[in-house]
Amino acid sequence: MSKQQEAKSVSKDEYNTKKLNASSFPYEVDYNDHFETPIEAYQDILPLLDLVAPPPPTTTITTTKQPKRSKHILYDPYYCDGKAATLLHTLGFTNVQHEKCDFYEKIRNNDVPFHHTLVTNPPYSGDHKEKCVEYAVKGLREEGRCFFLLMPNYIALKEYFRVAIADEEGKEPKDIVYVIPPSSYEYDHPEG
Repeated sequence: MSKQQEAKSVSKDEYNTKKLNASSFPYEVDYNDHFETPIEAYQDILPLLDLVAPPPPTTTITTTKQPKRSKHILYDPYYCDGKAATLLHTLGFTNVQHEKCDFYEKIRNNDVPFHHTLVTNPPYSGDHKEKCVEYAVKGLREEGRCFFLLMPNYIALKEYFRVAIADEEGKEPKDIVYVIPPSSYEYDHPEG
């Protein structure tokens, strides 16, 4: 957790007074989980997002290898205040699935919106990280759907993470890479 996050982290008592307008969320929220991903994080993965984008349809006149960001459907299931979609739109991704809904209910009901790529910064409390990794890896292995998860580097050493990403033989995967930013990100903490 960065110094900025630690400074803005609040106790349960303070949380009860702030409430983050919790009644407006269709799921339980933790005030300390509400940090918006900065634009720099998206910019750092932009070349990779373009690399994994679905190819544009070919035409009889010309073919292009340049991905169309407007056709690349991104999904961020963890909603804070909607800034993720706004930032991704500024980078040319106009088809972003990012709504205030219960992601886990969507999974249970087999109602997750269609998307090409999962791009998210999951909440760090509870078992959100574990559930997110499990969902992301399953999507990659079963459907070929790429994912980008913004999480602290210590997650890579956690047992649940090592088990979730292991290949069929329990070995290090060859289909998962790590992107390490050149510097730490500063997160926005919207007040609700």
